[in-house]
Amino acid sequence: IIAILLVEVLFETSYYWFIIWFVVIAVAVILIKHRFIEWEYSMYASEMSVSKIYSKSKRKSVCNIYFESCTSFGKAQLFDKYKRPIKKKYICVSDTSNDEEIYYLVFKQSNFEYVLFFEPDEKMLRYLKVRLSKVYVE
Repeated sequence: IIAILLVEVLFETSYYWFIIWFVVIAVAVILIKHRFIEWEYSMYASEMSVSKIYSKSKRKSVCNIYFESCTSFGKAQLFDKYKRPIKKKYICVSDTSNDEEIYYLVFKQSNFEYVLFFEPDEKMLRYLKVRLSKVYVE
């Protein structure tokens, strides 16, 4: 009986409410799906790849960085953005990040400088400090 009354109310009222509720639910699903973001850093011999993972299922490549193009690397607190013009910032950190764990990496591509803010684990940090020792800022 309740279902019949609900169907009658839906058909008696305009279809606009049905469309509005459908749109609201669709937007909520999209926002919830993209809320769970993880970052993946893949290290190779001469480059690093950064990917964004949505809800543990969809992967999107953010940037590829060749180590020979890096000009500066260090803790994010030491990054001075006013010294040089930066074309684009890639902020690849979680919301629960501790400022002490965030690092920056400035690199060049196509005659522009970019900066990546990221959270390396201990193993990756040791490798980067050795690999980029000439540009590491303490």
